[in-house]
Amino acid sequence: MDKDKALKDMTELLLSKATMLSYHCDSCKSPLFEKDGKIICPVCGELKLEKKEEKEKVKTRGASVPTDSKTTEILKKKRDELLIQIEKEKNPKKLIGLLEALEKINKSL
Repeated sequence: MDKDKALKDMTELLLSKATMLSYHCDSCKSPLFEKDGKIICPVCGELKLEKKEEKEKVKTRGASVPTDSKTTEILKKKRDELLIQIEKEKNPKKLIGLLEALEKINKSL
C-alpha cells in the first residue's frame, strides 16, 4: 500500500470517530485504531484483536519491571529506605535526586 492511500485510510478512520491508539501493528508498524470496540490496522486492512485483548498484549509488552512478588518486595524496601533518607536530607540537590528515585520506584510499583 502506498503512503498516500494509507494516509487517506487513516484520515477516514479518524473522521468516522475512530481513535488512533498509542501502539502499532506488529506486521506493518502502522498506528492501530479502535472503532466499535475493535482494533484495526488501516494499512493491513485486517481486524486485530478485540480491544481488551490488545490492551493486555500491550501492557505485557510495555512492562518495564517484572511484577513478581520478590521484585515488589525489594522495591517497597528501597522505597522505605529512600523515605528515611529524604526525611534527613538537608541538601536541596541531593533531595531532588532522592525524590526522582522515589518517583521511579513508585511508577514501577
